[in-house]
Amino acid sequence: MKYFVFFQFWFLLLFKVANSQTNYTDIKEFEVIPVFSEEFNNNTNKWNLSDLYPVYSKIENSRLIIRTEDFPNILLHNIRFNPDKDFQIEFSMKQLQGDSTQLASFVYGFSNENGNGYGFITAERNVVLSVIKRKTPEIQQKTFVEKSYNEIFNKFTVRKIKNKLYFYINEVLVFTESSSDFDTSMMGWYIPANVVFAFDYFNVVYLKPVKKTKSKD
Repeated sequence: MKYFVFFQFWFLLLFKVANSQTNYTDIKEFEVIPVFSEEFNNNTNKWNLSDLYPVYSKIENSRLIIRTEDFPNILLHNIRFNPDKDFQIEFSMKQLQGDSTQLASFVYGFSNENGNGYGFITAERNVVLSVIKRKTPEIQQKTFVEKSYNEIFNKFTVRKIKNKLYFYINEVLVFTESSSDFDTSMMGWYIPANVVFAFDYFNVVYLKPVKKTKSKD
């Protein structure tokens, strides 16, 4: 079931990102198996588009455009796959209008009672990644800054390898954490009030390690 719901984020806490040697290009070591692919050429994946206040959404020129008025909204899609496998979720997005300090987020495992999310703020050519956990009474948030460019679509990647999640902005690793809390029942985007965002693609794939062949002497 795909639908729009209201969602309120509470506050932000700032932390520094830990260094890691994992490169975006390490995906070459895996076989990519498609799970869900969306290029927004049409609405064959049946997104719940709306032309009624307070949210207006449409697919136009191979992009998903979402505009909100007065209230924030979430556009969700039910994407079922096995979170125990290695996988990658990747999409590109760009803010077209509105306050550039507003928080727009990728959310997963969402329900009216709880949900986790990954939020992104584009401001002064920077992107801020906010990791939001709401499965415990305390909301755990970690915020990092990575360079972006307002005139292009910025790429956001969530990659799970073994027991870790890796988060990339424009192919730069910004954060890692345990994958134990990852819930894939619903995925989508939180859009703040009075802004316009565009999405260029949204893809989910499994990652299967490529077996290395032994060389013959």
